[in-house]
Amino acid sequence: MPCSIPISDSYVQFELTRYLSDNWTPVIEKDVDGPSSLPLRLDNEIPNLGRISACRRVARTIYLGSAPTSTAAHRGIEDRRIKLGCIMPGESPAIFGDAMRRLSSSATYLYQDGSRYWYSTQPTLKQMAAERAADIKRSPEKVSQEVEKRIRLEVRNTGDLVAFIPSLNQARISWMTMILNW
Repeated sequence: MPCSIPISDSYVQFELTRYLSDNWTPVIEKDVDGPSSLPLRLDNEIPNLGRISACRRVARTIYLGSAPTSTAAHRGIEDRRIKLGCIMPGESPAIFGDAMRRLSSSATYLYQDGSRYWYSTQPTLKQMAAERAADIKRSPEKVSQEVEKRIRLEVRNTGDLVAFIPSLNQARISWMTMILNW
C-alpha cells in the first residue's frame, strides 16, 4: 500500500526522487515524511490521528499519487483514491478525511481543487500570505513607516497630512492614529 512506504528513508527517498527534479526533497522533508514534517507533528499532537499515523499515511499516498503527474493538465489524486491507499481493514475512512482536511489547511506545498489533492514544488498562495503576515507582525515599525510614506504620497494629491502618530497601545485593532486635514 502506498501509505506504508517509508518515504523518509534515504534509500527510498533517493529512488522516488531520482526521476524528478531536485525541488522535491524539501517538499518531502516539510510536508510528506520525515522527523520534522507536518504530518508527523499533526499525528503527535492529535491522538486520534496519531494512533494510526493517519496524517503520514495520507501525505505519503498523496505524494506517491501526485508527484509523477505534477506537470499534467489534470493534476492530483481524488480523495476516495487517497482513502483507498490508506485504509486498512477495521479502520474508519472518516479519520483519513479528517487528516486530509488538517493537512490541506496547514501544509506548505499541498494543493486542493475540489476532491483532488496534489503536492507541488511551489508553496501555496495561502502559505506565502501567512508567512508574509508573520513577517509583518515581527516588524511593526517597518509597517508604520511604509504606511506613513504611502499616506504622504497620497495626501499630496488630496489634502495635507497634519500628524501621523503611532498608537502606544499595540494590542488594539487600530494600531496607529492619523489626523488628516481635509
